[in-house]
Amino acid sequence: MDTTSIWLLVTEDDACVSDANFFESIERFPSKIPNGNNATIVQLGCMVFAKLTIKKLVVSFLNFLKFRNFKTSGIYTNDFSYGSHCYLINRDMAKLLLEMDEAGYLGLDAHLMGFLNHELGRICCNIYRKLIPASMQWRSDSNLDTTQEYFGRKRKKVGVTEFVASVANSSGPYYDFS
Repeated sequence: MDTTSIWLLVTEDDACVSDANFFESIERFPSKIPNGNNATIVQLGCMVFAKLTIKKLVVSFLNFLKFRNFKTSGIYTNDFSYGSHCYLINRDMAKLLLEMDEAGYLGLDAHLMGFLNHELGRICCNIYRKLIPASMQWRSDSNLDTTQEYFGRKRKKVGVTEFVASVANSSGPYYDFS
């Protein structure tokens, strides 16, 4: 284990790669992130509920116009989405997360969603989410029991409806880190 690195990749046991190119060059990726010295988290995988509505289609179209000149695979937004199963954090973020719940009463997802979607979290931390996830959650081979409605995938790639839903759920500014 490299104890000199300032970045840590965190994954759940059932995360699977959906963007092999990203993970092949992951060592170079942190240098592209502005303000990497502050508490920083980059959500690489999240749950994407692909059920589309008219509202999601309209919002997705309007959001898509904002990044039409970017390479789609390199787009990030400063949202933090539900179901984080793969993310990159720096040492400052790790220290912050360890201080949040020393007793261990809440799961990390609950802390991340509550804190990073709150104004205080946005002030204290740099938050980025990969618009097209580099990782998906397979869930079929997980060792953990679940009571959630999301029970697995038939494929490891992001589909068109998942892409549209992910764009619709992004409310922050966009960044191109390609």
